[in-house]
Amino acid sequence: MPDHDSLLESSIGMMRGKVPRFDMARSRIKEVVDRDPGNADAWLLAIELEKREETKGNIIIELFEKATTLAPVPELYHRLAGHWMARHKRPQAIEALEKGVAAL
Repeated sequence: MPDHDSLLESSIGMMRGKVPRFDMARSRIKEVVDRDPGNADAWLLAIELEKREETKGNIIIELFEKATTLAPVPELYHRLAGHWMARHKRPQAIEALEKGVAAL
């Protein structure tokens, strides 16, 4: 597997800078996900990017579903549970954690 750390690190800077460049960060993250769909760090950054852009709708949930299917790691399930808890949806948070336990 090639190392994509440099692309991901630069994406972090683009998202978290004083003047965020979400378009460039999205492009780099997509490049990593396309090359290595099992890269959980890239999926986590894709989710963070959508949250920082305050994306509406089910896009974030769809990303979580893809990510947990292609790169099931505990961090993804914890973040999904946190996503639901922030929206006061305890049953969905519990379900996310249960899915994580079953998957791992």
